[in-house]
Amino acid sequence: MPRYGVAAALVKQDKYYLDYPVQREVLWELAKDVLPQMLDNVMLSPHKTTDLDNVLFRPLPSGELKPGKAGGQTSQNGFYIAPHVLSSQNAADVVKEVRGIQAVLEKEDKESNYELKKSFAPMIAKINAGRRSMSNPKIDVLKAAFTAIATLTKLKPAAFIKDVNDNFGNAGILPDLPFFDAESESYPLIEFIELISEIMSQGLGDDAFTSKKEKDQYKRPKVFYGNYPHAPRTFGLGSLSLVAAIGKWVEEHHDLYGKASTVLDWLSDRPIYITSYLGTQQERFGHHLVDLTLKGELYQIIQKTNRVDLIGVPNETKFSDPKWQLFLRSLDHFLRFFDESSWQNFLMHRATYPIEFFHLFKTYFMKTGKYTDELIGSVVSYGRSLNRAAYLAGKEIAGDGAGIKAVIEAKQKVMLQLESIIHSAKTNQQLIARLNAQVGRLTFQDIDSRASLFLREVVSEKIGLEEAQHLITAFMRLSSYDPNEHKNDKSEMEESHST
Repeated sequence: MPRYGVAAALVKQDKYYLDYPVQREVLWELAKDVLPQMLDNVMLSPHKTTDLDNVLFRPLPSGELKPGKAGGQTSQNGFYIAPHVLSSQNAADVVKEVRGIQAVLEKEDKESNYELKKSFAPMIAKINAGRRSMSNPKIDVLKAAFTAIATLTKLKPAAFIKDVNDNFGNAGILPDLPFFDAESESYPLIEFIELISEIMSQGLGDDAFTSKKEKDQYKRPKVFYGNYPHAPRTFGLGSLSLVAAIGKWVEEHHDLYGKASTVLDWLSDRPIYITSYLGTQQERFGHHLVDLTLKGELYQIIQKTNRVDLIGVPNETKFSDPKWQLFLRSLDHFLRFFDESSWQNFLMHRATYPIEFFHLFKTYFMKTGKYTDELIGSVVSYGRSLNRAAYLAGKEIAGDGAGIKAVIEAKQKVMLQLESIIHSAKTNQQLIARLNAQVGRLTFQDIDSRASLFLREVVSEKIGLEEAQHLITAFMRLSSYDPNEHKNDKSEMEESHST
């Protein structure tokens, strides 16, 4: 964390380029200047608006900072510790320690040590140190100062999250990037923070800092979902949510494509720490995600994830169902790792997907170079034929005048029958013959002629059985809307919604 604190302090002071390694005297003055400034953004305080039902939250200046019951600055009174502050929800603790560190820095005792406490160093744990009782470790006061800056700086992606034990707390993303890279003579960590700073500079608007006050009870504003623009809510805080937001930002600001591309290249295949007072977890993602991000596809995938229908799970209760959380975890792993194991775990969740997942599947299957665009297009046509057959059969089973919900439920049962045929096939020839026969029985229609290329490749065993099963399953589950066509036919739109 001290490394991140140094980089954040330099960006805040517009001192992007210093001689490396940086002299201790320079760092000492930097810490003295920046650390007290951090207290200006520790807490959000409520302010009245012209709309009496709404409350606008603004940062509380350090001179007015008196957290706790004595000063009346509590969550019950609408004073919240800002989402980027990676401390406990008791702001008094971190404020006390920051002022303590600052006092030592002001004494200019450059050999001083300081006790590292969890209130400003969330990653630490107490140690034995040869004594009977556990105690906090002591470190160089300069490292303590920059650790505190890393904990308090708003120049990091952050959000208010819930952990696996249903505990709530602030969390931030701290990538394990080098401060200086000798080979490229660049400053990767500073470049990351610069990018985050630019993204944040466009602001979130007053809406993100406004919430309704109900029955004299304050509620946290939307900024707690994420302190940076386009923060997706589906996945909470993690590498995916950040990278997707960067992609959306690049889409809106093409002139910074190069800077974003460089930062994403640095982030890929490196540890990324989701740090919180509640605990720390490590993530990483592969380079494939960079391409999906810069094309704007990752953001669309994540934004539309809530339109995934889990077969057998009612949409009305989907988001509170444990199966949905398991699905999100599998999708998260698949998106980040893009390997066979994560793919199979993802495919285990029987579901139908919005059309935005088309690009995800195409990228995954084409990464090895085994499949051409033409072949993938042929697979899409075959999957679409199966999906349409399930829809028409479901519509007939549900009966005339049945609502969308009844049609969806009937269609899902037919989809399960088709998946059973797919996974029980022992040979390539049996796989295709049984599926085609089932489609004929369900719809009395032929398979789309554009699927012929794929069918020939499977029957001739140029594509293995398991690969064929995966291809068919993935593209059959997609919305029946064709990504290469734009149709206004009412039945087509209705069918697409039924997935």
